[in-house]
Amino acid sequence: MVNFMNVLCNKCQKQYQISDYLVTHQTLIVRCSNCNNVFKIYPEIPLSQNEALTETINLPFSVEYVEKIKDIMVIRFPGDSVDASNSEDYKHDLLPFIHAYKKIIFDFAQIKKIDSCGCGLLFFCVKKAEEKNTKIVLCNVSDTISSLFRLTRLNIFFSILESEEKAIHSFQF
Repeated sequence: MVNFMNVLCNKCQKQYQISDYLVTHQTLIVRCSNCNNVFKIYPEIPLSQNEALTETINLPFSVEYVEKIKDIMVIRFPGDSVDASNSEDYKHDLLPFIHAYKKIIFDFAQIKKIDSCGCGLLFFCVKKAEEKNTKIVLCNVSDTISSLFRLTRLNIFFSILESEEKAIHSFQF
């Protein structure tokens, strides 16, 4: 049985139905017949058939776990830093979520240090999210990292909220 996914052109918002078979293992490049915009369609992350409101998905690399709360993906980072040693792994792990979900929370509760590669990763994620009309909110960011974001003006690219609860609430309004 062939399933179809609904896809919107990110420029003119024309809707298409694309066979899941075409996007199963690779990125598909599409040209909109309405506005000639060229955009990419990424494979969706499979979820279980009997998905509960809250679900934990274990990932193979750097992101410890992701919890889906209704239509919001909460991504918690393990360890205590986002830096040159792990930012490429994070990029690899986070990109499919950015392409598959519209509401994402990055929980920085464990993160105490971030370097320029980590800041670059966040900027990359926000830019990719903008392309997909996805909103990313950060929460539980330490005072030191918040100060760095203000100093480098990265704070203008995403919302930073005190807690996961406030971050979840921000998507409801």
